[in-house]
Amino acid sequence: MAMGRGDLRKLQSAEVGYRLAPATVRPYAPGDAGAPGAFPAGPGGLARAHVFVSDPGVVLRESLPPRRAYADKLRDGARQNGVHPAHLARLESLPTLSPAASRGGLPAAYSDTRNGLLGRAFLAAAGAALAGAFLR
Repeated sequence: MAMGRGDLRKLQSAEVGYRLAPATVRPYAPGDAGAPGAFPAGPGGLARAHVFVSDPGVVLRESLPPRRAYADKLRDGARQNGVHPAHLARLESLPTLSPAASRGGLPAAYSDTRNGLLGRAFLAAAGAALAGAFLR
């Protein structure tokens, strides 16, 4: 999907823990079912694009399903922007975390990242230093 600079900035401000990275993609060919017009392709039918990728420090240690509300927004956006029906079907088939499972916050596995580990280590070290200061 091609998007304007203003929309891209808005999306970037909402996506915490992700960065834009260059990618080579194969856009839909004009006339493909669901193609909302041609995205200009170069030699071999490929095009340069930018995609959101997770910052290395926030990559989960295991693959976990997204919250249902997040997945619903992703699916709605895909439908509104003419994502190919085969890709939309794939999005529809993905499991999600039920609202009941995330009530009161996400399960601990959702913060099991390198940054989460570093943050816990920092808090433990700060707590030990603070306790040491009081015990003197």
